[in-house]
Amino acid sequence: MAKKVRKPRSKSPRTYGGARSTAQAPATPASSKATPTASSKPAAKAAAPKSGQPVDFAGEYAYVIKDLRRLFILAGVMLLLLIALNFIVQ
Repeated sequence: MAKKVRKPRSKSPRTYGGARSTAQAPATPASSKATPTASSKPAAKAAAPKSGQPVDFAGEYAYVIKDLRRLFILAGVMLLLLIALNFIVQ
């Protein structure tokens, strides 16, 4: 049996927040860092859904209902086919 080898851990663990903040930091002078860029704020607002308006889930997920219906019909046909083949083979 192979001997277990323990690898040493790194001194600073990786965090997703730290990597994101360094990647998005602009390389401009300190005076412009105080004001947010125009492209970062609208993108964040556009990605966030508005919580005040109700969402029509039936309209948004109509394709899911169609796919599930097709899946259950196909599964039922296959089950009936197996039952019919069981009687034919015996």
